[in-house]
Amino acid sequence: MKDSFFKAKDIKVGMRATVAQLSHILDTYMILAYDNPGDEEGTLVYIGTKQDKEYDSWFMQDKPITPIYHTDMELETNYLYDEEQFIPYNLKGIK
Repeated sequence: MKDSFFKAKDIKVGMRATVAQLSHILDTYMILAYDNPGDEEGTLVYIGTKQDKEYDSWFMQDKPITPIYHTDMELETNYLYDEEQFIPYNLKGIK
């Protein structure tokens, strides 16, 4: 399943996934936590529709994380932006 996209109904906290696999889930806040910096696959530790205290708490711990949130506008334009580096990633290139 590594090369396929997940749908919102498919995901649950505790499952393993990559950022690319979650790239078609819209309007849902998700956080992947990694065992080691540089790992491609992480554990989905947060799923929600808003940024609440639980969401915020993941930014206060030592594990490497990737917060994920996509809107339909990103898919319409086929671009995703890395907020820290301001680098556009073309979603059509994600497999």
